[in-house]
Amino acid sequence: MNHIIIDLKKEKLLEFLRENNVEVTTWEEALALTDLDLSDRGLTSIPPGIGELTNLEVLNIFENNLTFLPPDIWDLPHLTELHLSNNELTSLPPGIGKLRHLAELWIYGNKLTSLPSEIGKLKKLEKLDIENNKITSLPHELEELQKSRRGELVITL
Repeated sequence: MNHIIIDLKKEKLLEFLRENNVEVTTWEEALALTDLDLSDRGLTSIPPGIGELTNLEVLNIFENNLTFLPPDIWDLPHLTELHLSNNELTSLPPGIGKLRHLAELWIYGNKLTSLPSEIGKLKKLEKLDIENNKITSLPHELEELQKSRRGELVITL
């Protein structure tokens, strides 16, 4: 039974990728993707299964209508750039802290009111753009990360 569910998830993700002009014909091609651009497509959701694309290094899903992100997005072990700007996100889940290789996080132009403390776990973070949100203060962990990076982390408020 689990095998059938996994196959359905793969098929739905492949169909989603094809519908959004990503040139993949097989699951193996999807798994080989290192850069995925789903920007400016009017998306309201990303299907479960995106976390299966474990070779992704860059994920662009800016300029959409996303209000939440699928939990398995935080299972992308090689992700170095995540572009979530100009969506409708009201929160960033604690799972963000699992993206240990993340160097750039672009989340400007959303409806965020705060950032999770787990953002302080992103030890390789170099660029964080949180402009045009409703964030009034930064988590202590992010301030500590910025101090420890000694100028190597640029935060745009």
